[in-house]
Amino acid sequence: MWLATLFDLTVVSLLATQGWLMAALPASLVGAMLLLGAAFLVVADQLKVAAARLAAFAAAHPGLLLEDKGRSLALHYRLAPQLEGEARALVGEVLAGLGEGFELQRGKMVLELRPGGRDKGSAIAEFMAEAPFRGRVPAFVGDDLTDEFGFGVVNGMGGVSVKVGEGASQARWRIADAAAVRAWLAQWASRWGARHAPRSA
Repeated sequence: MWLATLFDLTVVSLLATQGWLMAALPASLVGAMLLLGAAFLVVADQLKVAAARLAAFAAAHPGLLLEDKGRSLALHYRLAPQLEGEARALVGEVLAGLGEGFELQRGKMVLELRPGGRDKGSAIAEFMAEAPFRGRVPAFVGDDLTDEFGFGVVNGMGGVSVKVGEGASQARWRIADAAAVRAWLAQWASRWGARHAPRSA
């Protein structure tokens, strides 16, 4: 689930002013949050060679997509499932070259290389410890296997966890698809705006 397909920064701003952090965290947002750390530059440098190798592989195989998030690399094969075996083999080789500081996270038709010991749950926990989100209630929307880490942390904070689509999940709520998420957020923003609109004298 990509952040841009769910809501724009206006909606995020509205939610934040209500005391809610609407963190629809695909790996892209996790990467954005972790840009705050100085260690980002070190990790990004380590991934340069790996990114070049995976990018060349993706370019030579239509249907593959490499997502470079700075602190991690995700190779998507949703549009070319027949290439799963080759993709897994190459990612395994690249991981071996990166050394013990990295690990492979398998998702829904995606293989992600990232620093070891980190996932969406740990990213949310760190994010929620920072101002201005400290003390607020997190809401997390996701559709991937890797989102389960985030759901667990959000549930532990008494927040709102929403699974998009089918499949087993520890999320407390479920919604049909990305279009339904957009409609839900638009409805919420509309209601909030109506309640808080300035009243004419």
